Amino acid sequence: MSLNARSIVNKIDMFKAVVCNLQPDIIGVTESWTNDKIFDSELHLDNYCIFRCDRCSGIRGGGVLLYVKESLHPVEFHTKTVYGEHVWCSIGDLLVGVCYRSTNLSVTGHDNEANLRKLLLEVSSKHVLILGDFNYPGVDWSSCSVTSNCNPGTAEFVQTIEDCFYTQHVLHPTRGDAILDLILSSDPDLVNNVCITANLGTSDHNMITFTVQHKHDVVTNDRVVRDYHKGDYDSMRNELKNVDWDQMLSSDIENSWSRFKHLLLELENKYIPVKKVHNCGRTKKPIWMSHKALKLVKKRTESTANTGIRITLLSRGLIKQQPWNFEKPNVNLKRSWQKILNLTRSRSMLIAELNLKPKHRLELCLPVMVLKWTMIKVLLNVLISILLQFLPGIICYLYLQFL
Repeated sequence: MSLNARSIVNKIDMFKAVVCNLQPDIIGVTESWTNDKIFDSELHLDNYCIFRCDRCSGIRGGGVLLYVKESLHPVEFHTKTVYGEHVWCSIGDLLVGVCYRSTNLSVTGHDNEANLRKLLLEVSSKHVLILGDFNYPGVDWSSCSVTSNCNPGTAEFVQTIEDCFYTQHVLHPTRGDAILDLILSSDPDLVNNVCITANLGTSDHNMITFTVQHKHDVVTNDRVVRDYHKGDYDSMRNELKNVDWDQMLSSDIENSWSRFKHLLLELENKYIPVKKVHNCGRTKKPIWMSHKALKLVKKRTESTANTGIRITLLSRGLIKQQPWNFEKPNVNLKRSWQKILNLTRSRSMLIAELNLKPKHRLELCLPVMVLKWTMIKVLLNVLISILLQFLPGIICYLYLQFL
């Protein structure tokens, strides 16, 4: 998956929801807008390795991120060419990179385009996959031709792509009517199933999903654990009934504990079966995310830019709302007290209608009495804290009045 985030930090919840839905192996992010004050832990995704390159000038914007599944065992790769915003890693014999070319010459310098072409030439001899936002709108990628009003750098960039025998796989607009986000590969058959989906939050670029045809050994962490749901606990109880506990626990504490533990482990090995747990590295949805929000995110990512506007607004609102609802409890004392009073009235009417015995009345009213007493204690604590706060001032005032 490839996307232009335009600040990933304020869209991290939506980003995690999209990743949870699509479960991509490789994620390239441009315009992350990250800096040295943002820790890797703030950008962390479960079961992913992160590689990042922030803008060094201190000016807001730019920056790239590369996420790769841990099961693919990626290794960071450094190029000899010095370029502003790019990051690389190797997955076996496949080299994966994310690049961003800014059009702001005051930030990147006048040699930025030349360095980009030099970088593409350097990695062209490898089995490579390049993702990123290159900001070359004046190119017809179906024929690899440039428009008449484009700048000279665009023609030189397209010529470099042809000289390196790269294949550009994105043929539909990713921002407005222009193809700015590209997927380049040294093998024409490396990438297929390219799909332009909706944007991430308020970003003005569409996300790109694709399939990479590359064989790589995935190491899974299979574990053997006890399946306690299928244990024969009746047989365990029958054996424990026949144990002479007085004889087993007649020694000192250490020996008694060793015998007891040995007995339990023997019964566990005998009556609790084992099962193999396969860790496929699938990213779990955040604990605060409801299934309704996840369903809307799935619909949104499957929709195109033209049909996904309404779904974008709905899912964005739910994603922003869910963490707040999860973290902030309802502490409206007035409303809670009103509920208790209503519950008390309904319980009293129920007692009168059913004509219950005193014992049953107590059982029915006990929960309400406990809630009432809890609320009274809360109110008393509030009043005492207020009184203690103003008590020194009152004492000083009275003392001065009587002097």
